[in-house]
Amino acid sequence: MRPDEISAATTFIANQSLTGNVERVAVMTPQGSHEGQLARVSLGASFSLAFVGPSGIPGMDDVVIDLKDATAIAVLLADRTKRTFGNDPKQQFLALQDRVGALYDAKRFTEALPVADEMVELARGPLAGSISYLAGALANRAELQRLLQLPLEAAASLREVVPLMQQAFGANHPNTRQTLRNLGNALADAAEFEEALVVFRDLLERTERAAPKTMEHASDLAGVAAIGARVGSAHFRESERMFRAAIANASGVDGAGLSVARWWRMLGDLNERAGWSDAKTCYAMAHARFSAELGPTHAVTLEVKALAD
Repeated sequence: MRPDEISAATTFIANQSLTGNVERVAVMTPQGSHEGQLARVSLGASFSLAFVGPSGIPGMDDVVIDLKDATAIAVLLADRTKRTFGNDPKQQFLALQDRVGALYDAKRFTEALPVADEMVELARGPLAGSISYLAGALANRAELQRLLQLPLEAAASLREVVPLMQQAFGANHPNTRQTLRNLGNALADAAEFEEALVVFRDLLERTERAAPKTMEHASDLAGVAAIGARVGSAHFRESERMFRAAIANASGVDGAGLSVARWWRMLGDLNERAGWSDAKTCYAMAHARFSAELGPTHAVTLEVKALAD
């Protein structure tokens, strides 16, 4: 940042601090960034900010940051508006990313979402053309939308991420597959089961090519089965085949016992809904697995045993 920009930023911070309106400040430099509550602002010949140290008591262990090397300064105000000083959009993006991370860690998801929106706008604007910035911003926003129980909004964000991941990593890369999985789950949460089934089938084809006969493959088989069962009776037989294939794939995998138990139970539920004769057999298999993993007196084990009796 130019000296006049640093002067303007620190003067603004000092004026806002007098009214108690500054909540947090982030300073970015080529060596890294620092963010936190301010203890004091120094103006004059040498501009600096003192951040409240680990004790949380101003003046006890403050961390003083000299602003001469600052590349950007982001100020969050108590009225939830934000000012960003500096002309480097990459540093502004990193400042926003740090802010989202801090709010995420504090479980302040409602406050983090508009900051994530700003990241997306920055990635579409000054940083347009960079796949990593836009994909990261959209993925961050989708996760916050999921946590705030906004599945349709999360699905809209993730639909944009999928082609970006394909372009950056390839169609069958683990990052691309995980994005598809997140999209399918968001659509299922929004009760958009038919579209979710299309997404999970696409995902399964990619997993079969990239990671056949693995636990991931088994989980994606079960994903198709579970969503198909929710779409309607026309998909019941396909779902039955997928559940059985998932169980077969996972049976030899260490640590898969609970997953297999859950899939046997879901297969039992499917048989019950469809009026087929294998429901009790499936529940008995689930009971045996839950007993092995959780013990014979665990609540879930007893519940499944009641279904099998």
